[in-house]
Amino acid sequence: MKFSHLQSSKPELSRHCSLVGSASQTIGHIVSKIIDEFKIKDLGLSLGGSRAQVDPHAFVSLLEGDILVIEDRTPSWDPKGDEDRLFRLTEQLVAGERSFETTLRSAKEIYAGSSHRLEFFIEEDYRLIFDNVSDLADASHEFSQQMADVLKNWETDAKQIVGYTTTENVSFTINKLQTVNAVRKCSAP
Repeated sequence: MKFSHLQSSKPELSRHCSLVGSASQTIGHIVSKIIDEFKIKDLGLSLGGSRAQVDPHAFVSLLEGDILVIEDRTPSWDPKGDEDRLFRLTEQLVAGERSFETTLRSAKEIYAGSSHRLEFFIEEDYRLIFDNVSDLADASHEFSQQMADVLKNWETDAKQIVGYTTTENVSFTINKLQTVNAVRKCSAP
């Protein structure tokens, strides 16, 4: 079984490599040497195309021929946050929202197709569960992007900026969720 790719937030550490293992080995076992070599603290495994998260306890046979992205997800915080707690809190909000978006997209990528093919749910339940996941992920992406923009334009007295932007974003998110709920009600039997 072969799968490959090592990605780092530092371009000089990114590389392609072939990882070979038997079908009965776990992905975590196969990548353990890379984890040690690069001193990865917070292991992140995902598929190359969809960025769907991969469980290190999964068997290698599930990823035959796929591109596996191995990364250290240890956050690198801006030093500005050491002095400004509101800035750090906003950084953490952005990181959490991006993680939420990735999880939503992974859930749809991993479960929606196979559930539909296997007819695991009746059509109505399938639509109820999966149709709105992309909309919610898109709203999460937009919210995190707007908050990241706030971080880029941070000023010393940021309370006014963050208060205004947060109110706008919360309003946007609530409107987006109301739209998702309205769609859900329309599609309900």
